[in-house]
Amino acid sequence: MSLQSIVIVGGGIGGLNLAHALVKYNPSLSVTVYEQIKSPNHQQGWHLGINSQGLDAMKEAEIPDLDKATDKNMVSAFVCVDQNLNELLRFGGPMKQGKSDSALAILHRRTLHKLLAKNVNVVYGKRFTRYEEHDDHVDVHFEDGSKVSADFVVGADGCWSLIRKQLAPSIRYTPVGVTQVGVMFPAPDPSAMPTLMTWLDFAMLRSSSPSGFSILSGIAANDDGGKDMFIGISWVDNAIKEMLPESNQEVHQWMKQIVKTHFHPEFSALVDMTTVDHIVLGGPRKVHSTNYQEHCPLLNIKHKRVTLIGDAAHAMTTNKGMGANTALMDSIDLAKTLTSSDWEGGLADYESTMWKRGSFEVKDSLRNTFRNHSTGPVNFAMSKVFMKCFNQVLVWKGISYY
Repeated sequence: MSLQSIVIVGGGIGGLNLAHALVKYNPSLSVTVYEQIKSPNHQQGWHLGINSQGLDAMKEAEIPDLDKATDKNMVSAFVCVDQNLNELLRFGGPMKQGKSDSALAILHRRTLHKLLAKNVNVVYGKRFTRYEEHDDHVDVHFEDGSKVSADFVVGADGCWSLIRKQLAPSIRYTPVGVTQVGVMFPAPDPSAMPTLMTWLDFAMLRSSSPSGFSILSGIAANDDGGKDMFIGISWVDNAIKEMLPESNQEVHQWMKQIVKTHFHPEFSALVDMTTVDHIVLGGPRKVHSTNYQEHCPLLNIKHKRVTLIGDAAHAMTTNKGMGANTALMDSIDLAKTLTSSDWEGGLADYESTMWKRGSFEVKDSLRNTFRNHSTGPVNFAMSKVFMKCFNQVLVWKGISYY
């Protein structure tokens, strides 16, 4: 029997795209998203890179006004440089006709959330606590004491997923030994960063240092018609011997000194333009990842009317930029499964496909994380050699171009 009602717990990127796709494939389906934040105006962190796979998934879900939001935020490459801005590796290159595989939309989470929430029934301020699965329905309980029932429940509640904790406790989300902090501020005039603009005009940029520190930077249009720049600084925990300052005021001063000591003067000048109010996400945060498991643990758990999507299943580090994109791909696969007349028979296939894709990206993202934070001259030199050699392969294949 076809499903009549679906509850999605979590109003993030994957959950909202799933809601659109479900209704596209079955317009009579009742789909409700329950989100724990109290308002759609809640701070949504910083920017996401949505690649061609993620964009295709949103196009498939027929997200309204997608082109309007993405066209002004497109870059066509991701470039890695060392601390002195010597280029090591690039995926893509300057915008060229017929070279769209490396296209990337840099979107603020808030902008993307607004885009995806259009025409979706989202109930805010509902913190999930537990579910009860029955033969013919699932009861979902919330912190305020309320309960809803549906034919099927999707856990799209992100990296700290409580649905995952109940359904598949063997999937753990733990620190990887890297910490990050970032600032977002009005993009300065290009004349203030002439060397960096060699790449930032068309790419996101990663700069790494043998000290174990790394910078991720990019420029994107904001909702007010201007442009924002974001600079994220990350480091392996053993790169610093002293305790990290407690207050954001002290952290901000510490950031300035770190960038001045370990990176190109243009980065230092940019961070000097920022204030403590430009720090995002409340300050420094430990980088986490789900544990890599080759085989899907969901296939060994008795369940019928509950599953996971995106970070709830396979949260990864940001060092490959695949978290949101993987969640978006999951959403299309799951929507096709749940709108099929044989959704029960297709669920295991979805979970197997979702897990294979997600676990690969978890492993690859971790590999990139450690490569981007190589410490010591020998390890860093080996990492540079690897990236330069790999870049030659990409150039030969036409993936990298100048």
